[in-house]
Amino acid sequence: MSDSRYFQNRKRNEDFFWSIVDPCCSKCGYSAYRSALQLHHIDPSDKKNRFDTLGYWITLTKYNLVKKLSETKFVILCSRCHIETHCDLKNGIDVNFTPFDSSIFAKMLPGLKSTSWTEKAKLKRDSPVKVCPKCKIEKQKSSGFYRNASRIDGYAAYCKDCTAKRISKPDPIKIKKPIYPPHYFENMIREKERIRELGQEN
Repeated sequence: MSDSRYFQNRKRNEDFFWSIVDPCCSKCGYSAYRSALQLHHIDPSDKKNRFDTLGYWITLTKYNLVKKLSETKFVILCSRCHIETHCDLKNGIDVNFTPFDSSIFAKMLPGLKSTSWTEKAKLKRDSPVKVCPKCKIEKQKSSGFYRNASRIDGYAAYCKDCTAKRISKPDPIKIKKPIYPPHYFENMIREKERIRELGQEN
C-alpha cells in the first residue's frame, strides 16, 4: 500500500469511528481535540499486546476495524484520565466505567466483506476467468495464458491470441543513440596523440 492510500484509509477509518462514538472523555467530558482522546480497554485480556490500540486499528481495513471494535469492551478517555485510570488500577483502586455498546459494530459486521490481501489473492487464484493485460478482455483461464516479457506490462501473462500476435510480430525496442557534443571525437584523438607523445619523450 502506497503512502497516499495508507493515509486516506487511516483518515476514512478515523472519521467512521468518531461518527459512531462520541468524541468526548467519559470521565471529565474533554472534547477539544480528538487526537487527545484514547481508547481504554475495560477488560485487560482484550488487549493482546501494546500495539493493540485504536491508533493501530484505524490503519486496518474497515472490516477488521469493525471486527476489533465489536469484540472489545472499551470506553473513551482523554490522555490525562487514561493515565490516572491506570494508576488507580495499579494502586488497587476500583474504577467502574460503562462500556460503549459494541453491539452497534457487531450488527454492521455481516454487511461488510473481508478484503484482506490473502483473501483477495485466493479469490483471484480460484477465479475461472482472467483479464489479459494486453487486450483487456476477460477470458477463461482454460483457454490458455502464456508468460511474455513486455516493456509495458513486465513479465505478464498474455492470452493465447495476444501471444500468437506477439510471436509473429514482436514489439520493436527503440534504442536511443547517445548524443555526443560537437568536436567530441576530434578532442579525443588529440588527447590520445598527446599521451602518445609524452610516452615517447619519457
